[in-house]
Amino acid sequence: MKSLRILLIVITFLLVVVAGNTQSPIFSSRNAYDPQKNTIGRAQYDFIYNQLYAREIGWGKISSFGIEVRSRNKQYNKVYLFGDYIKSYTLEKKTYLYLAYIEMDPDASGNKKEQLRLFFSNHNIREKQRWANDTRTANEKEIVADIDNKPIIVAETQPDVFLEVERYYEGDSGPKVKAFGTTTYIYDVNSLHPNNSPVIIGKLFQYKPELLRKNIYESAKLVNYNPNGIVSGSIDYITKEGGEVLPMFRIEKLDENGKLKEVNFNDIIGMYMDSGKVYFKGGLGIPVGVKEKWPAAIRDLKTDLNLLEEINQKLTREPVENKEQLREFFVNFNKLDEYELIDESRKTVFGKPVKYIYKGTFNKEGVPHGWGIMYAANTDDEYFLGQFTNGMPDGLGIRNYFKLDKPEEIYSSRGLHVGNQLVYGTKFTPVVNGNGSYATHGDFRLGELNGTGIRIWSRSDGVGDVTVGSFKDGRLHGAGSVYDNNKSLVGIFEKGSFVSGNSITDKIYDDRYYPGVVVLYRGKKYVIMKKENGMFLLDDGSSVSTKADLTLTGERSLRAKACLICNGTGYLKPTTNTVFSGVTKTEKTYQTGPTGYIVWEKTTKSTTAPVTTSRTSRCTACAGGLAGNEPVPLGTNKR
Repeated sequence: MKSLRILLIVITFLLVVVAGNTQSPIFSSRNAYDPQKNTIGRAQYDFIYNQLYAREIGWGKISSFGIEVRSRNKQYNKVYLFGDYIKSYTLEKKTYLYLAYIEMDPDASGNKKEQLRLFFSNHNIREKQRWANDTRTANEKEIVADIDNKPIIVAETQPDVFLEVERYYEGDSGPKVKAFGTTTYIYDVNSLHPNNSPVIIGKLFQYKPELLRKNIYESAKLVNYNPNGIVSGSIDYITKEGGEVLPMFRIEKLDENGKLKEVNFNDIIGMYMDSGKVYFKGGLGIPVGVKEKWPAAIRDLKTDLNLLEEINQKLTREPVENKEQLREFFVNFNKLDEYELIDESRKTVFGKPVKYIYKGTFNKEGVPHGWGIMYAANTDDEYFLGQFTNGMPDGLGIRNYFKLDKPEEIYSSRGLHVGNQLVYGTKFTPVVNGNGSYATHGDFRLGELNGTGIRIWSRSDGVGDVTVGSFKDGRLHGAGSVYDNNKSLVGIFEKGSFVSGNSITDKIYDDRYYPGVVVLYRGKKYVIMKKENGMFLLDDGSSVSTKADLTLTGERSLRAKACLICNGTGYLKPTTNTVFSGVTKTEKTYQTGPTGYIVWEKTTKSTTAPVTTSRTSRCTACAGGLAGNEPVPLGTNKR
């Protein structure tokens, strides 16, 4: 079964990577093959795809599911049969799609060839089973006879093609060994039907130096095909020492004539070949709970970011100064030289210094300079892809927990970097206790957001919050808005605290109708004052059903409500006089990097003569003297 796992691991790897690339031709070709969607819907397509390539056969556990059967085909040494994966319902009867692993007899040189085959049969192997773990099978002979009836090869080894490669084990290089080539074919699921000819939409070929460990590759390349069988592009995976795959891959897209039209990395940063236009994408995801609660409020929030355009505006110049150098990096990446660096200050879990590999362009002294990728070859998935200056990251790029330049904070980001600091772009940081993660976008100084920006906290269960506005030292300061799954704060903030404005909490009824909203009812405008017993109380004293035909006008009639505890002052009576030793004054000066952009701050403090002052307690029952808001009637002249 070792040979079988070769094929299974291949399929798992391919599906994991492709699943993260939503623009892959593997998915787009589904619509091209079945534009009217007469066969299956997207949800069912994804389910079947996962059933075939990931769930049952994806994780090397296939031996616990397989049923060893005997075939009359003398070419086969072993045959393992795997259960009914798809029930294809035709007009007359059910047709079952099966998977078989076939190990063929060795050839004259002793090489073995294995295949994973899909095939259809009208017989159900689970027919006799009474419960899920029942091992009894039915119709075995009939099903085995169908294996050779129009089989669909999912994956196979290529014993006639091999390469001497370095075999890696836990970071140590060993003697060179022969690694057989393995090919995996990916089909459009819609084409897997007994009445159709299977359509290949992807093919992966690689050499495997380590057969028993998951995701171990000497090299890996995915070739995508369109429904007509013509190559539409490819994906090159970057493999680290030990064969593990870096979460960064290079994508080539071809036009209908096979001409290169676009190259990118992870579909984030790339170039269109004809026009030479460069793009750098940034994306922010809104928590599902916030999106459902406040659709109107966040409708205009820009989350599909054009980082290159934003940085251009900040610098008032084109951030990509040498496009030919960038084109060289994109197009000829596989031909570029590599540069090795050893970080003696850090050790791997095996006690060896961390090794970094750089691949890209160089300056005249042979030092990394221009565009490239630098990654840790023998430890975690840390890398920087983008611009380099004299051997270190400096400029546009994608940073993933990169540590060689010794940043004070380990983080991931996309944007403009000066030294080891992100100065403009999007920063991603996990919450320390694992409870979600932050995505912060805007201007950064000393690692904190300063100026206009966005901060989003989100969890996988849809809970989160969205903070938008003016930031100072990482906190809202000035005009801003906060939305979470339960409340909305829109107004003025001071050092992160809500001071005044519009606060909507438990009075919100749904995403559209709440106290203070102006609606049109029977040709006139009204303000909803409150809701009770399934009725809206309007500002003229009348009530209407919550199911009445109301139309939003887009207006609100609200006013800040003064706190009854402090009478709107925001403070309680003065407490005991307190003598301070002096008044501390803080001054900041700014230093700039090579781009002229603000990089870091220098803070100085000085103390004046002692003063005497009195201290008042801030009212804890409100925020700055305001206790939320209340609806205000329009008046008859405004209807």
